[in-house]
Amino acid sequence: MKFMNGHALVMNPSGPTPRIYSLLGEVIKQPDDDGEETDERDADGCDVCDEYDDELFFCQACKWKFCGGCWRAQAVHKPKRKASQPAEHVKIPLSVVRLVQPAFSNPPDDKSLEKWLAAEEDAAWFGVGKSVKDSPLYFHDYGRYSGLMAATNAYLKSHERTSSVYEEIYDDFPFPNPRAPSLVSFVGQTGAGKSTLIKLLIQIKDSAEGLNFHRPVAGLPGKDVPTSEDVHLYLDPGSSLSTNPILYADCEGIDGGAREPMATTFRHKRDESETEGDNRETVSNQISSKRELHWAKSPLERTRQFVVAKFYPRLLFTFSDVVIFVHRNPRTIESVLEKLIEWATDALEASYNHPILPYAVIVLNSTPANIQQSLWDVDVATEALLDSLSKTLNRNVVFAEYAKSWKARGRILENVEDLMMCYYSSVRVVHLPVDTEPKLVLDQAQKLYTEITFGCKVARERKSELRMLLDEDSLQHYLQHAFDHYSRTLEIPFDFVQASFLFNPIPANFGGSILKLAIALKDQQKTPDARAIFERLSRLVASCILLDAARHRILGTSNRRPIAAEV
Repeated sequence: MKFMNGHALVMNPSGPTPRIYSLLGEVIKQPDDDGEETDERDADGCDVCDEYDDELFFCQACKWKFCGGCWRAQAVHKPKRKASQPAEHVKIPLSVVRLVQPAFSNPPDDKSLEKWLAAEEDAAWFGVGKSVKDSPLYFHDYGRYSGLMAATNAYLKSHERTSSVYEEIYDDFPFPNPRAPSLVSFVGQTGAGKSTLIKLLIQIKDSAEGLNFHRPVAGLPGKDVPTSEDVHLYLDPGSSLSTNPILYADCEGIDGGAREPMATTFRHKRDESETEGDNRETVSNQISSKRELHWAKSPLERTRQFVVAKFYPRLLFTFSDVVIFVHRNPRTIESVLEKLIEWATDALEASYNHPILPYAVIVLNSTPANIQQSLWDVDVATEALLDSLSKTLNRNVVFAEYAKSWKARGRILENVEDLMMCYYSSVRVVHLPVDTEPKLVLDQAQKLYTEITFGCKVARERKSELRMLLDEDSLQHYLQHAFDHYSRTLEIPFDFVQASFLFNPIPANFGGSILKLAIALKDQQKTPDARAIFERLSRLVASCILLDAARHRILGTSNRRPIAAEV
């Protein structure tokens, strides 16, 4: 990555001319920037005959690559031997392994981890910190959302009608009409695999145009210290250039304790080096704005655990179309639903006029491959989990407490699923296997992506029916208002309608209303024409004036001459 005057240079894949995007909007990178994920095409030959073939296969048990002929020549791969051989001898297309495996790559050591985390600082969306010990706690907005939208809009505009990939987009959506983004939040315990899961989703949907997108950094195996800090924001490559881009929010893990994440430790180390005059190899993401957290007064409220458990969920759940809870231990699934209900209560009951309930997906990560095969089906897995918890509504203290509250409002609850439907539009369960099953990993990741896109679609349709679907600029306004609100208090609910009045105030007089309507018409036209707009408005304006005159019994004719003068 090269820099010029504080900007990242991003090469246009269709030509040698560099295009400049601000660091806040750095989204699209050259594939070579991610050296750890570059395919080694010189190794794509059969390990038996050394011949290169367009179609190679990988055996998980043998750990070798085979062409079609050499695969059949192996005794353990012969059809007659399959019944007596372990199930690990599965014929997996090498292309599947190449696609999936990079998502599970980890830095080899602390030095590499520090370098990778430094490179991903630009993906930070917002977080909390303080300049010195015992100083006020501040909320930091890094401008990531506005940067992502600006960068993709600039890329779309510069490539308008130059690629078949975009023609379908422009047929239904002429640039620069606003887009309506969807936010998908990933939450869960530290070490559950949230970052790896987002990385996998980005990997399997990477751009066909040869572009490369930011990916989260997974931690070192065996480390008990949390890796990432704050909340990072990533683009889904599959929808990034569409009318409805999907954004992945990677939230810092819960239950991480008071220990600093490794990203925080490395950042402090780099900041100290910078203070001493050392030059940094990477350019860090800069704070776009900061707000003091006025509610953070007590020692408990100033802890990282409180911020992650109580503050971040309010921001994320308030605007999320889909919430994904990543979990590893299915035996403690009750605690997952408890957390989902607790967070939804904090976020949804702490906001007025909320347009939708989010779509919830529970991802059971690192599931053994030898589970009942039907559980890989999302419908079966969802039904099995909810059935197993159906009788715990009154046995679980947390469930019973929330159920009592809803029953007092007249809601009929018979099981845990009914309780969950008070907070979410739907609850789905997806099993994700360990990385030693690349074909199964890909299949399950595709199913998860289908759930995400469906949940976002349902949310958009519901918001559109309620006339509360936010375009990219409107969403930015509401986010900023929520940042201001939740920085002041966690007790007073956030009001969507009040925020809409601040963003789109009611005009003080009739003239202001006409101007507002004219501006709305202008925004809907490709080539606005003032004369044509007001010609279309003339009959409406005249009828409004006539109605007002009739209601207020205004005397005189249209030119305001007194009636007596005509007589």
